[in-house]
Amino acid sequence: MLSFDGLAQDILRKKGSFKKTVSVVEEILNCPDIDLEVNSVFTPTTVDYLSESIKFIIDLGVPSTNFSLSIIKPWNQASLQKLENEMIKLVKILVSNFKRKGNIPVENFREESDT
Repeated sequence: MLSFDGLAQDILRKKGSFKKTVSVVEEILNCPDIDLEVNSVFTPTTVDYLSESIKFIIDLGVPSTNFSLSIIKPWNQASLQKLENEMIKLVKILVSNFKRKGNIPVENFREESDT
């Protein structure tokens, strides 16, 4: 599991870490023996980047990703509305991806297995 916040990476993390992390992801994707999974964390400050960040990660070729919402800072009504808007956008992105590729690469939107 690799922590990578997509397009929001440089906002709350070390400046310049976006480019470095993308490079690492591309290297890992070229190693067939490694099953890469990415986790992205979003805050009220970065929630506007959620859908496009997940799309970016999927478009990189990451086969499995999930996202988490930070609870360190409170989510006010405005940030919750932004989250709702981002979820609507993300669903559209994932439906489009499913129609093209036949899968949902975001763990948060998969049904739990019965195992």
